[in-house]
Amino acid sequence: MVTKHNAKLPVFRGTYGNYWGEYAPTDEHGDELSYERYDINHADQMESIGKSIASYLYHSTELFELTGIESMTYSSYWSPKFYNFENDEIFVDLTINTESFSQYIFNNWDRYAEEIHRHHTSRDGFTSFQSNDINEWRAETSDFRNFEDNEYYLGFLLQIAAEIEDIEERSAYYDWCESVNESDFCTIHELTWETVDLDAAFKDNLDKIDFTYGDLVFLKEDADKRAELFGTDWISEIEDADRINLLEGLGLSPEQFEYVEQ
Repeated sequence: MVTKHNAKLPVFRGTYGNYWGEYAPTDEHGDELSYERYDINHADQMESIGKSIASYLYHSTELFELTGIESMTYSSYWSPKFYNFENDEIFVDLTINTESFSQYIFNNWDRYAEEIHRHHTSRDGFTSFQSNDINEWRAETSDFRNFEDNEYYLGFLLQIAAEIEDIEERSAYYDWCESVNESDFCTIHELTWETVDLDAAFKDNLDKIDFTYGDLVFLKEDADKRAELFGTDWISEIEDADRINLLEGLGLSPEQFEYVEQ
């Protein structure tokens, strides 16, 4: 029997303290951008991850074939208010041949019995709201053929299947990194003269500029006069537009300086 369900996506274990949370976009040279240079929309990133893992499981693993999954599409995500005890979860809509899945579970009965008991036994600091007995799960799901009222069971059982088949989250992460479209969830702040410390850039390159030649003589004279009038120094009185022209005249561009959050 093929049935439709909404269940937790296997393999994914959340962004906090995990590969996905360490992701940073790169520049044209492949170097990671500093965190000030980009903003990530968490909801859009979750959707990108969910779609990518579903595709990875279908194209790069045997999970679909082994467990009877016929389709899997991104549905939604959930994130905790605080990440101290819980992590992100992604949910998918899937269709599954429960006869095939039931047979897979029975073929791996001992492993499933062990994992159900290990993950659902209450202990200090953890209260399980599910039975830790595989036989009770079996009874509640009609030999693992009916998950209509037990979609939590389905998600957990699929996760164990992924572990049995040695499907690693790290591999799914690298697959996402290789195919990800950053514009789907990431806004990158372009570097312009307005986004760098222009004053520092100008001062650091001042010794390369010859103010004794051509129009630069008059530029410095005007700056000297303003500095005397306002009690500052002539370097501070060079207009920003002139600083930019001088820096560009040296062959420099904003990309060569550090981004300053505006």
